Amino acid sequence: MSGAGACKRAFPDDEEAAFALFDAWSACSIKEYDGSEATRKKFDEVPIEYDGEAIPVMLGMLHWRAKRRAEKVIRLFYSPLAGQKIAQAFQNHPTFILGADIGGFDGPYPKGDEPIPPGTLTPEDGRTALEYLLFCWSEKVYKQAIEGQQIPQHVLDNVRQRAEERRERIDLNGRVLHIWHGSDLAADTTALANRIINAGVPFLTVDQILVRVSDPTSNSAHAERLRKSHNYTGPPGGKGDPVQGGMRLVTILPSDTEATRTIIAERIATKIQMKVGTGKTAVVKYVIGSFEFKSQTRIRQGPDANVLKDLSKRMLPEHAPKVQGIATAPVMDDLPESTKLEELT
Repeated sequence: MSGAGACKRAFPDDEEAAFALFDAWSACSIKEYDGSEATRKKFDEVPIEYDGEAIPVMLGMLHWRAKRRAEKVIRLFYSPLAGQKIAQAFQNHPTFILGADIGGFDGPYPKGDEPIPPGTLTPEDGRTALEYLLFCWSEKVYKQAIEGQQIPQHVLDNVRQRAEERRERIDLNGRVLHIWHGSDLAADTTALANRIINAGVPFLTVDQILVRVSDPTSNSAHAERLRKSHNYTGPPGGKGDPVQGGMRLVTILPSDTEATRTIIAERIATKIQMKVGTGKTAVVKYVIGSFEFKSQTRIRQGPDANVLKDLSKRMLPEHAPKVQGIATAPVMDDLPESTKLEELT
């Protein structure tokens, strides 16, 4: 219950994000997890405000508990003493064997430092603990945890790879990764056009003209531009408001390359070379970003402004799905409710 409160306090303005976090966290409990529906019921019972005597649990406190647990798992699983035969006098004292305080201390233990039952740790537990410290804390915390431990190099390499892949998935945020090779302009442009279409970018063609599916009601900026283009000055939702039409096809002019670039950036990402640090300590890293299509971009490094123009004018209209026909209907104001469909056909 305190964990539900911590999640709500972490996302006070986004209850669904708070619940998603609490549900994922609850599913990892050693106790029985009854599914999202039961978890939601518990979640809804917990108020975001806490007026008890204890300190309210915050997300940072849960991370400190998890850090303590991860460090303990690493010490036990990768200790130089791991696997050695336990003296007979201690074989029936699992608390001492598995890292409790010297002298058979029975608790209470700090949260996250509770004894770990013998034989319950697996190689995946060890990797998960290592990845958590590397990803959620820092390189410094990670190195402190592995110092003096007997961890195979292939395990360390795998953990770092997993952390990098996790970071990449987060940075992509649902976008499709595409790498521009820069060796053949025509082939690279075609490959990018195919990637854009296959990624589900809402481009279509009508009579070889590039259009996109737009729902102005879902985006206030789109709605404002649509009203401005129709010279509508009335209130939102008023008579004649063009936004009320819902889904529609909007022409993308070849000259409006900024609109094309923005739409592509919503679904397509790439790896951008970036210099991090200064002087001798500077290193080059690749980060997830969007194609900028700048005029000064070297074509071997990425698509430039001319490639974007070619995409808008030629490549995307050639590769996008074609609309075979458009059915339209007249707009009739003040139509009596008693009028039946048969009377209009």
